[in-house]
Amino acid sequence: MQNGALIVTVKMDRAELRGQTNISDVNKLRKGLLFDNFMRKAGKEIAARVQTILGGFKLDFQVCIGQVDDNGSNMAGKYKGVQAVLLEHNSNCIFSSCGNHTLNLVGVDCAESCTEAITYFGTVQQIYNLFRSSPQRWEILKQYLRVSQHGMSKTRWSAQIDGVQPVTQHLNSVRKALHELESLNLTAQAQTELQSIQKHMSKFECPLMSSLWMKLLTMIHQTTLVIEARNATLDVERDNIESLINDIQQICEQGDVILTESKLVAQTIGISSEFSTNCNLPTESDAEQHCRVNLFLLIIVSIQSGLTRRFESLQLICTLFGFLWKFNRLSNEDLLCAGEHFQQQYNKEISKDLCDEIIFLKQIYSTNFKLDCKLKELLQEILGVGLSEVFPNLTVALCIFVNLPASVVSDEHTFNVLKQ
Repeated sequence: MQNGALIVTVKMDRAELRGQTNISDVNKLRKGLLFDNFMRKAGKEIAARVQTILGGFKLDFQVCIGQVDDNGSNMAGKYKGVQAVLLEHNSNCIFSSCGNHTLNLVGVDCAESCTEAITYFGTVQQIYNLFRSSPQRWEILKQYLRVSQHGMSKTRWSAQIDGVQPVTQHLNSVRKALHELESLNLTAQAQTELQSIQKHMSKFECPLMSSLWMKLLTMIHQTTLVIEARNATLDVERDNIESLINDIQQICEQGDVILTESKLVAQTIGISSEFSTNCNLPTESDAEQHCRVNLFLLIIVSIQSGLTRRFESLQLICTLFGFLWKFNRLSNEDLLCAGEHFQQQYNKEISKDLCDEIIFLKQIYSTNFKLDCKLKELLQEILGVGLSEVFPNLTVALCIFVNLPASVVSDEHTFNVLKQ
């Protein structure tokens, strides 16, 4: 959704379209998507628009097996969101959230979880704004900073690393560039902003937050790139998210290391290594303990709870389809139970023979397939050796799962290039 226009990416081969509708009609529909704005953006109206668009492409919504969106409230709402409305019309149109967009929302929420984080990111943005507003100031920054400085972006949270990294790795150079600005004839507003930035950067909280957030942002950014680059299926996305949660927990356990690193940086650039915000605490050890509980722990818990809550739909899907990759570790009784539950969900596409097929696959798996292969690889092997007629229902189940995308970011990138 941008500027009131609904953006829907439809992947379909032109040869397929040629048999259903005229290509010129498709182009007209696409043009309508871009410029046909509508005022109300509630879930009901957006869902109606989606179904209208699919009808324009002569696609039957009742055979749709999945929906993926950016996990915004009007899209992913459990009761009135687009996904809830679409599920009312088609219970098989299972909902999953875009992994990249969801990580973005988790980061945005976390950055607003405590005052120190809000102040830190606000200061980084102020630095960018102050230097960017004048060619003369920007040249001064370039003299001291050999890497490019970027502003903060809420729409692509992983890109925050481009703004934080120069400040973290070249903190003293940024401070020198700010000091150089004092000799310029600045406006009253610019002088106020400069003093505010310098005040924050003279506190121990600045190198501390830089060190902490650089580690967190790097982890989030790397996970985002992996999910997008691998064209990942949902089981791969789930594994990466679980790995991210574990890595973030280790950051919490490394609080002493981060504190030590930050104190060393502070001493090197000549600022105090004591907490200025906790000066009312009796000892430095009390201040450090306060930092662990009210800074480290608060930020880490915020990220972990955000990942758990926002990826809840991913976990539900993996639970439903889990027997497809866990069959070797499940008893026949549990396998039959999971297969029956899945067949009831997709009773139009899958027959009750699925349970017999999955039991048979378990019996011949070790002698005919690679051990512990991913679902996409399993599907490719079944099709490659001509076993799709032996496992017709299993093949359909695997096709459903691998066609539920973990991310829609690549589609948006394509749309943006076409728009340009």
